Amino acid sequence: MTEYAASHLIVALKEEEYKISDFGKSTFLDIYDRFTVDIPYANSYIKARIMLNATDPLLPPDLIILYPILDIQLDYITLFRDWNPSDKKAFIKVFDRVKIKFTEFYLEIFSFLQTPSMTSVYKSCQQLSKDKPIELLLSYDDQKINDIIFSLPVPVTLAHEFCTRPVLCNIGIRNNYDKFSVEISCPNWASHLHGLSVGKFSQTNQFPISKFEDIMRQIYNYVIKEINSVYNSKDQRAIFFSELYKIGLGVPLEVDTIDFLRASFHIEITGILEIEIINIVVILEKDFPKSSPIYKLRSMKGIRFEELREKKYVKVRGWDQDLEINPLAEHFKKIVNDEMKSFFTWIKS
Repeated sequence: MTEYAASHLIVALKEEEYKISDFGKSTFLDIYDRFTVDIPYANSYIKARIMLNATDPLLPPDLIILYPILDIQLDYITLFRDWNPSDKKAFIKVFDRVKIKFTEFYLEIFSFLQTPSMTSVYKSCQQLSKDKPIELLLSYDDQKINDIIFSLPVPVTLAHEFCTRPVLCNIGIRNNYDKFSVEISCPNWASHLHGLSVGKFSQTNQFPISKFEDIMRQIYNYVIKEINSVYNSKDQRAIFFSELYKIGLGVPLEVDTIDFLRASFHIEITGILEIEIINIVVILEKDFPKSSPIYKLRSMKGIRFEELREKKYVKVRGWDQDLEINPLAEHFKKIVNDEMKSFFTWIKS
């Protein structure tokens, strides 16, 4: 069985979505005590080699920066000043200090090469981020800054058992300085946010630098609203299914109680000669109530060589995402009841 020195610290890095590679051994002991890690930084990464003490992995490790190669003085004592290997996030605290040193390095260069418009942009970024750290990445020569990225965390806390990486607005400014672009990056685990982009806010991702503060504030507010909307969707989906039951759509047969994306309801309708059993299958999208539900009706009585008869999934007509959940549930029930009439005619044909 493969063994890793201080394996609990490595597990914590993987939970936080750090990319780890190139495990190695330094002694004859069959223990992997060194690895390479990509530290996320300003829409890029800092690559570092970590070397633990194989005989006592609880001692502070060695750390070598492999990329980018810059003249940055990393003080070992400062980085590991409160090293506590019983804290599973001990490496993350060290890497946060590494990122601060990189930001300080780039800020010093920025202070020499910045233009008035860049000064204004940086001040606006500070106002937006408030007390949260801004990460800075520069491409430059002796005369000027060629490209610059400001990476701003969005002040919305996402719920996850382990990973606490924030959603980031990565602001890119090219060498002509008259326009800027924005890219939104989300934690890998937050797959429900992977469709989030500035493209949904604007038809272009090239904005005039002269309107930086106003546009970035709008983008920030848009991102916060979208995150909250998608994050709250799970609660709203659960309430919607509950409301369908309360208003008498039918008896729940199955409900997805993890993500609340699917449910089916059972109803019995007494006809002239027999009882008709109908199953209503309801599917919700992850951005509910923005997207309308889809549903299908299924006859639970075997006919025509014991095959069940069912209608294909259809979207709910006249959906209004701005309504409260209760009237949306009532609207859904009405649509289904209207559809039921033609469904009965069809299954009896």
